[in-house]
Amino acid sequence: MDDEEECEMEDHDPAIPRVPAIRIPRVDFGSFAICEVCLKDVFETVTLTRPN
Repeated sequence: MDDEEECEMEDHDPAIPRVPAIRIPRVDFGSFAICEVCLKDVFETVTLTRPN
């Protein structure tokens, strides 16, 4: 099976493989693919920088 998504994040760490990634639908611009590592990084950034 060769239909795995590839991570589309601009700041993806080159040391980490871009697959597997999951496709996330977006209302504003279609969809994008993100791997688990980038998703975790984004989640932690949002969680840590959220105003109280």
